[in-house]
Amino acid sequence: VLVPLVSIVLLGSRVLDRWDGLGMVLVVAGALCLPLSHPQARRLSTYLTPAMGFALLAAAGTVGYSLIDKQALGLMQGAGHSGLTAGAVFMVLQALMTLSWSVPLLALLPAERRRLPALRQQGLTMLVVTGLMMTCTYGLVLIAMALTDEVSYVVALRQLSIPVGVLMGVLWLKEPASRAKAFGTLVMLAGLVLVAL
Repeated sequence: VLVPLVSIVLLGSRVLDRWDGLGMVLVVAGALCLPLSHPQARRLSTYLTPAMGFALLAAAGTVGYSLIDKQALGLMQGAGHSGLTAGAVFMVLQALMTLSWSVPLLALLPAERRRLPALRQQGLTMLVVTGLMMTCTYGLVLIAMALTDEVSYVVALRQLSIPVGVLMGVLWLKEPASRAKAFGTLVMLAGLVLVAL
């Protein structure tokens, strides 16, 4: 919901309609229902936690990088790149920039350097595969951003990972399938369908 608000107020976007807005509100409402699956979580204090503060900080970060990435992709397309090549090239540039600041940062943090041998023992192949998967999945997001006029659609549809995560938690990790969790997931899916259509 924050991305379209910032996009409309700061960038003058007028692509979204009321159905898009309703879908995005349903996505947020569904997400807010998920913590209610625990009996002790049926009060306002459920949301007044450090975890919610970090979630809001992550949301603000998502707004910032999504709008910046969309603007950068627009510049690349203006220079003649297709949506596919703009997304792919930008993905590679982001990966290289991440390496360029994370390696020196790692060198400056002795505690993090000491953790490297243990990480290698846990499986270097899995670490590399995970990094490649994360890079490629965000590459798909970048291509989707390049192929649409409104970044809010892509950001909203990325939240499909939440219902998938809930389903994997219930089926794979044997988490309890409460009514609140099922209701929140269904509300979120309804919102995602509205945005997609």
